[in-house]
Amino acid sequence: PSTSSRVRRDFHLQRSFEARSPISRISHSPGSPDCSHRLGSRREVANLVAKALSNRQIAEHLVLSERTIESHVRNILTKFDLTNRTELTAHLLDDQR
Repeated sequence: PSTSSRVRRDFHLQRSFEARSPISRISHSPGSPDCSHRLGSRREVANLVAKALSNRQIAEHLVLSERTIESHVRNILTKFDLTNRTELTAHLLDDQR
């Protein structure tokens, strides 16, 4: 397929995956500054982890520092009582069924 076809397919796959993602249950502290931005970042981080991207790749994609991504991943794993990225991916896929 052409590059534009792959880009369109990847875009639609990502949107489809995000629409069904259980990460929407991640909550934030009420009243914390800019919490909606952080929540959106965590959702996207979880989706990108599920696509097997490294912290560095996620950081580059979201234009955030690698340390910020490490923190997001750690917080997401803690929130769902998971121990690694593979469990997070399995958790996301199980909740889609």
